Amino acid sequence: MKLKVLSLLVCAFGFLFVSSAVAQDVTVSGTVVDAADGEPLPGVTVMLQGTNRGTATAPDGTYEINAPSDGVLRFSFVGYVQQEIPINGRTTIDVEMKTDVAELGDIVVTGYGQYSKRNFTGSVGQVSSDDIEASPVTSIDQALEGNTTGINISASTGTPGAVQDVSIRGISSINAGTSPLYVIDGVPVVSGQNTTFDDPATSSLGVLSSLSPSDIESITVLKDAASTAPYGARGSNGVIVIQTKSGSASDVTYSVNVQRGFSNRAVDGPGAMGVEEWDRLFVDSYNNFVGGQALSYGDGSSGWNGEGNGTDWGNVVTNENAIHQEYSLSARGGNEQTTFYASGNFFDQEGAQIGTSLERYSGKLNISHKLDDRVTLDNNFTGSFVEQDGILEGAGYFGSPVLAEFFMPPTGPAFNEDGTPNIGAIGANIFQPNGTNIFNPVYVQNNDIDRKRNTRILNNTNLNIQIMENLSFNTNFALDYIMTEEKYYDNPFYGDAQDVRGLVNDIDNRNFNYVWRNTLNYVFQPIEDHTFDVRVIAESQKNQARYFDAWGQGIAADGLTNLSTTATPQGALGTTRDWSVQSFTGLVNYSFNDKVLADVSIRQEGNSRFSEEKRWGTFWSVGLGYILTEEQFLQDINWLDFLKFRTSYGLTGNASIDLNSYQTLVGFGSYNDQPNIQPTQLGNPDLTWEKANSLDIALEFEVFERISGSATFFRKDSRDLLFDVPLSRTTGHNSQVQNSGELYNQGFEFELNAEVINTDNFGWNLGGNFTIVNNEITSLPTDVNGDPLEITTSTRYRAVEGYEVDAWYMKEWAGVDPDNGDPLWYMDDGNGGRTTTNNYNAADEYYQGGNAQATEFGSINTRIDAYGFYAQASMSFAFGHKLFDNWAYYMRSDGFGAFNAVFGQYAGQSDYWTPDNTDAENPRPVLLRTDNSNATSSRFLYDGDHLRLKSLNVGYNIPPRLLENVGLTSATVYVNGRNLWTHMFDEDLEYDPEQKASGFTSLSAQPMKTFTFGVKANF
Repeated sequence: MKLKVLSLLVCAFGFLFVSSAVAQDVTVSGTVVDAADGEPLPGVTVMLQGTNRGTATAPDGTYEINAPSDGVLRFSFVGYVQQEIPINGRTTIDVEMKTDVAELGDIVVTGYGQYSKRNFTGSVGQVSSDDIEASPVTSIDQALEGNTTGINISASTGTPGAVQDVSIRGISSINAGTSPLYVIDGVPVVSGQNTTFDDPATSSLGVLSSLSPSDIESITVLKDAASTAPYGARGSNGVIVIQTKSGSASDVTYSVNVQRGFSNRAVDGPGAMGVEEWDRLFVDSYNNFVGGQALSYGDGSSGWNGEGNGTDWGNVVTNENAIHQEYSLSARGGNEQTTFYASGNFFDQEGAQIGTSLERYSGKLNISHKLDDRVTLDNNFTGSFVEQDGILEGAGYFGSPVLAEFFMPPTGPAFNEDGTPNIGAIGANIFQPNGTNIFNPVYVQNNDIDRKRNTRILNNTNLNIQIMENLSFNTNFALDYIMTEEKYYDNPFYGDAQDVRGLVNDIDNRNFNYVWRNTLNYVFQPIEDHTFDVRVIAESQKNQARYFDAWGQGIAADGLTNLSTTATPQGALGTTRDWSVQSFTGLVNYSFNDKVLADVSIRQEGNSRFSEEKRWGTFWSVGLGYILTEEQFLQDINWLDFLKFRTSYGLTGNASIDLNSYQTLVGFGSYNDQPNIQPTQLGNPDLTWEKANSLDIALEFEVFERISGSATFFRKDSRDLLFDVPLSRTTGHNSQVQNSGELYNQGFEFELNAEVINTDNFGWNLGGNFTIVNNEITSLPTDVNGDPLEITTSTRYRAVEGYEVDAWYMKEWAGVDPDNGDPLWYMDDGNGGRTTTNNYNAADEYYQGGNAQATEFGSINTRIDAYGFYAQASMSFAFGHKLFDNWAYYMRSDGFGAFNAVFGQYAGQSDYWTPDNTDAENPRPVLLRTDNSNATSSRFLYDGDHLRLKSLNVGYNIPPRLLENVGLTSATVYVNGRNLWTHMFDEDLEYDPEQKASGFTSLSAQPMKTFTFGVKANF
């Protein structure tokens, strides 16, 4: 018996020994490359199936892992087909990975990591470098318009380099900020303009104009809670993630891109009256005032004697065929230890308005170095210098060329006989014998200075340590330094500063922003097919801004533009502002068998904008995804390639308010020449985060291996709004910032792309996107009587329950009375209906429907490739919004204030009521009229609905065989056009339909239509 037992033990140990020998560990190594071009793939995850043992490929695509000789290795990488390869005792396994069509070809770059869009549960939009490089844009956010759903972009002005108004999925706040967060190479950066006080009367200069489009690899727009919650309050209005180009472990390649073109206004605008029409209006309005034929056409009373064509000031202030040009050179390459990307760029653009231009010089150097098998050091550096020559715009400055186009009477010449600008009595007539008080813009632009200079340094240093095969630590320190110098000089001889013998104003703004982020990342599989990617993040951000402003007047001689040469110093201001954010974030990405997905995040964030008791907030999100095409019951549907359901829900915050809003502040000044202290702000120590709950539900699909798309429903409920609540004057203050009020945004996004034809020599792709978004205020603070507050202006419901934010609200124009030419408005008739009145004060105010934000917008895109040629076009559209001409009060005056006798008028004012023209658009003109025909009403409110050919790019890829003898590997010649054609559905709208987010035309330079010719070559 003992012998049998001993025999069994010996056999058992022998079996175990043999099994151990068979399954003993071996060291497997190899290289992973892209199957299409053979390029090494760094960062590929290599896992031993059924365990949490794994590693990642190095920059040169190599890997090494210890595994049982009979094990199975799983190779996975974002955007590529996953492979499972048995080891079978081998020690060398090289792998070629193919692009995964089912992933729709997308990689989601969130700033906190890169994910396959297939496995991502958040809502994102993406723009590739191919969509950016060929477009001559001064600010990178201009390239986003029409390329993805949910994002609406409008230019604050057409001046080169101006700030863009960007909103993602509508307006989600009343008083707090609504602009998205910008992230460059994973680091939140400064956006907007680097000025302490935004002056609406001068051209703005956006800091994003410092980036060269040729350095951009991709742009990703994060829109829902699952994708933006990791950024906390900073991402409450969406996040725009910009990824710049990096090096590769390959031979050095060089790329040259040369562009040159010209620009004009995209839309001509309303134009100004010609001299004959203006003289006729002058005479008729005067005669109607005196009640007789006191004046005659061309008798010289208006300043025109019936001879000559007068002056078209629109032509005078227009820089026709304004030149723009760009030159860039880049190099990328490296080896298994070090990779790099380096570039230099020069961009120069003239504006379509005289006196406007922008120059940019930029350089970039990205380096990645592998210190050893576990430690990698990266550094991304960008330096740039931008100079903008701007103008007075956006307000009624008499030296503004935008104002001069319409306000200058057409009777006086712009130039003297010797060609010098006329600074005499321009527009002299019986009402202004000394001429107009509008300054000749040609002289002003030739002799005054309106200049902004931005110097920017962006540096991002990243250290990654692979602690274990599936555990890594990453520390990242980034700084964003911007120095803005503003120079304003008004000459002493003519213009705004003539009365004080000249003026010099120097402004210096310096902003220093740094972000320090530490991340611990652990990837593991506790059970086969269950993968967890866990990140724990600690982040600190601090921003400090310094502002200094000094000005003086009295200049002894021409050309003395320095502040020290002024005779009388007038003042000096200086401020320092700072804020900081501290956060701790946890992220968990879970995948079951690559078909059931979950993303969870939680973030604890503190912001110095709130008091110590209220500054910390907790934000979170949950995203779920289910790839239905991985299920067996859908495997037999051959035409269905991919089907995914996803949803997310989460809480975000908003802290975008003025600094120190929670504190009670006092100011220091004088009263009766005695120093005093006076209250300036009523603080609120209970002020805290504005909060929003966001829901996202979507379906993504691909069918027939040709058609892909998505449909998304979104809703964002904002509460505890950071709201300027009006106060009784007995408090000594006008308002106080409080957490009060609620509103929501909701809508749908649709995206569809089709590969219509795909052959060896011909291809046609067709696609489009469409967004519907609506906004409503559901709750507001109450007054002393318990009734909801209503904040209105002469043009808008600023904030009223049941309406959109900034809904248009004003008296409604009813046209011209055909019997006598009186202006008419609507009023309630007392019986539930409406009637008309010629008494402006008796007219009622009505909701005009909508606000300045489009409720439906999107684009239609197509591309055709044939025998090396290609043509790509994008048609954008927007509907459901209205625009208001806030300077028509002067330009369509009908004689009020004698404006039509001293200022020019819109060309359309020539259609006015006379006994022979009873169906005219404008009332009977009467000089010095008092019936308020030109006062605020829907007469000057227009539908902004439009179609626009946003871009057209036609090019030819020269065959490589033709380039061999000149040393090039590839070359493309192309022609690009932007804003080539515009159709406005409101026939009365003559301004460009793309106005600033406020919806007011505001006498600003208008958007431009551009043509660009370019050559790109690689060698």
